[in-house]
Amino acid sequence: MKKNEGGNNVPIFPAEEMEIFRSSGVEDDYVEGRRIIDVAFFLQQVLNFPHHGLFSCRSNLVTTMKKETRKCFLSTFHLHCEMCDVIYLVHSENPHSKKINANGAAGLATISIGNGRTQMNEFVTTFNIPPMTESRYNSLQEELATQYDEQAWTCMIEAGQEEAKLAKENN
Repeated sequence: MKKNEGGNNVPIFPAEEMEIFRSSGVEDDYVEGRRIIDVAFFLQQVLNFPHHGLFSCRSNLVTTMKKETRKCFLSTFHLHCEMCDVIYLVHSENPHSKKINANGAAGLATISIGNGRTQMNEFVTTFNIPPMTESRYNSLQEELATQYDEQAWTCMIEAGQEEAKLAKENN
């Protein structure tokens, strides 16, 4: 992991990895409310725009948010540089990360405290964060249950092997 100018361990993502598209005259979608973002990742993308940084185009029309693509709590913002006529996709968190994403974390937290989708959505909408759909929550719950079961079996097998080893050593 590279260090940023402040010396902090913040992932640096080269401009070549950003998704860039030529503008097709798409009308602006109105985006409102709050979102859950990985601050370091998000800011690194915004400050690392391939056209020499976000604020370096010779225009005050550097970026306009054309639209947002959401998959529950994960967002992709479509930013348009009117000077370069290019659309940049900026993600709310690293889509290639091996860590649990915001959707998984929200689902896992909700399940672990004994609540369901309705309670989770009541909570997030209080913050003006768009809610999760029932179908997405159900599929997320199935994914988490499968991972939980796999992990439980792995732990039980390892514990059984350890117990068998200790029993052999003591006899």
